[in-house]
Amino acid sequence: MFLLMYTVGLVTYLLIAVLVTWVASRIPTTVKGRRRARLISIATFVLIPTWDIVPGWLSFQFLCATQAGLTVHQTVELPEEHWNPDGTVRVHAMNEYPYTRSIGGKYVVESPPDLRIVPLFRIDKSTWRVRDVNTDRIIAERIDVEYWGGWLANSVLPHVTPVPCSRIYVAAYRDVYPEIFIRP
Repeated sequence: MFLLMYTVGLVTYLLIAVLVTWVASRIPTTVKGRRRARLISIATFVLIPTWDIVPGWLSFQFLCATQAGLTVHQTVELPEEHWNPDGTVRVHAMNEYPYTRSIGGKYVVESPPDLRIVPLFRIDKSTWRVRDVNTDRIIAERIDVEYWGGWLANSVLPHVTPVPCSRIYVAAYRDVYPEIFIRP
């Protein structure tokens, strides 16, 4: 199936490129016309497979700068029994999917399914929240934006992984529990 998809994509690309080259060759045969036809042909061969990479990456970087990051609405004092000896918060697994963790039975860490926010460029928004179980209030939220690459990579490669903002803006994504929970 993969080979069939790859073959159809490649044949379609070549047909479009040959058609545009043929149309461009019909431009008047002056020196300027031949130069223009050559530029149109080269642009067609280069831009068909890569047209969405630059605007997709720019959109991704803009969304990383404007939407991604950690927002702490309230810091919470967590009793001593909910801390590990090394000073990290003790987290208990509840579910793998959707991702849910419990902290001291009073707080839940949850991650709802990702949301595709820019379908044209394959950009997703991933949310991670800490919620108070008693009041149902969100006390912290971390948003990450993920870019899945251009259409060519998504069409040809069998396994594509996204580039998250956290890989670019590492300082904003260190261990977030010390930002939310404090020791008594």
